[in-house]
Amino acid sequence: MLFFYFQNFRKSLLFIFFQKIFWKVQNNLIYLKLSQIHNGNKLGTKSCPGRVLTFMTAVMRTKINVNRYLFHVAHPCSRNGISKWGLLVNDKIASCIPNGVYAHNLRSKPTYDWYPFIYPFESDIDLGKMYGNNLLRAYDYWRIDTQLIDNNWFIDYAARGDFADFLGYDPKTMYVYTDKDVSLRAITLFRFQNEESWDFKGEKGAFHFRAIDEFRPFKDK
Repeated sequence: MLFFYFQNFRKSLLFIFFQKIFWKVQNNLIYLKLSQIHNGNKLGTKSCPGRVLTFMTAVMRTKINVNRYLFHVAHPCSRNGISKWGLLVNDKIASCIPNGVYAHNLRSKPTYDWYPFIYPFESDIDLGKMYGNNLLRAYDYWRIDTQLIDNNWFIDYAARGDFADFLGYDPKTMYVYTDKDVSLRAITLFRFQNEESWDFKGEKGAFHFRAIDEFRPFKDK
């Protein structure tokens, strides 16, 4: 009987509500400790206890296995620099966000669940207007072949905590980062482009249809 009630509770809106609160509190506490440790700050008015420091540093530096291909979203104004030097670690001295190259650890095509689109006012609205208010078509997507580089990848706890409310679920390892530059040889520029399709006649006289997906490698003309 208790199991029956528990199963019904798991499906209830109340359970979902408390689950979201748990995700938010858990991820924000982890991120808070990581960011303060990263910058050598104190937790509140007391120094971070040694055990907490050891544990949180271990969490921060734990390597995770990612998909072979990751995607880094970039404004097209950065294209020339990325094309010359690759993806370089950001160097924000005053920031509590760990320095790194950030990416999306997904096998699907980009959606509005990706950063910066998911976060209000982070994306370039004026740029989107040039593409019929379709921000997905406005941005560059640099595919990272992780097999071509020797980088470690870590969970982006900041994004995980911030975006869980917008997503409605815990993104877990959806947002990741590396603390090293990503070599030019490991990246390929992708963009949303016009779909292309054509019919052709086969050897036995039958007609066939072939199409190229709109999300594909891009080359400047």
